[in-house]
Amino acid sequence: MKLSSILNPDLFFSGIPADNRHAIYKNMLEKATRGIKQSIDPEKIVSEMIKREDVFSIPYEKGVALPHLRSSMFDDLYIIVGILDSSILLKDNDKDLSRVIIMSLISEKTSDTYLKALSAFSRYIIKNGGVVSSLTSCHDGNEFNALLDAGNVVLKKEITAEDIMDVSFPYVLSGTPLSEALDMFSKYSKSQLPVLDSEEKFIGVLDAENILRKSLPAHYMILDNVKIISGFEPFQHILTNEDKITVDEYIREPRAVAELSTPLVQLALMLIKNQFLNIFIVDEQKKCAGTVTILEIIKKILRG
Repeated sequence: MKLSSILNPDLFFSGIPADNRHAIYKNMLEKATRGIKQSIDPEKIVSEMIKREDVFSIPYEKGVALPHLRSSMFDDLYIIVGILDSSILLKDNDKDLSRVIIMSLISEKTSDTYLKALSAFSRYIIKNGGVVSSLTSCHDGNEFNALLDAGNVVLKKEITAEDIMDVSFPYVLSGTPLSEALDMFSKYSKSQLPVLDSEEKFIGVLDAENILRKSLPAHYMILDNVKIISGFEPFQHILTNEDKITVDEYIREPRAVAELSTPLVQLALMLIKNQFLNIFIVDEQKKCAGTVTILEIIKKILRG
């Protein structure tokens, strides 16, 4: 199904003054009241929408902002598109200035459709680097929808790994000194890192637990009473040798790997039933395209 099929051309507005976030959102909502089949309170919606944005602090990038609000006050899914008269940094943590605002008002029963629409917009924007300039040149909703149709922007039948995975994950290359990997564990608050070869293909996992396990004497692992153990030697061994050995000594086979097309429910079952910390998502070239954790499902599905 085409993305344009769920977009109302009457909810497209260009020339929105780039004053500030509150004024922009309110302006769009006030204009949209004529095209939305229910009465809405723009001020209340803006306040709740901004409050939500500030709590989750998801940065906008590539010139597009995606504010949204899920609430029982809405009776359907309404997607409002606003083209600003100039670019603006909407939030302090945004990575880029925004010029295109795609605002979604989501009813309790339209979360699935919203997430599919969000995924379709995201794929289109990511895969087409200069698309923002094309979007901003649209004069009305019909032209905007025609541009999406020309780009073959469609809604997928179900939400998959490609839609929710974290694509900005940290990784290490084979041959990397252990000291650098330990720095990355600390910097990114991760306990597992994918390991890539020189061609950036996914070859294994570096697990902090495995590093510690290999540094402990084998007989420690079979003791029933760990209270009798003391000493700093295992940790000193790591500190003494971290610059001399590489991550290759600690790489293990990944336990959780999925394809881009793996459905959301399968990912959730893999994480829950097997108690996986991460699922590593690979593309057709066996390159690591992203990671999925319980956190991604909460952030992008339950609070997306």
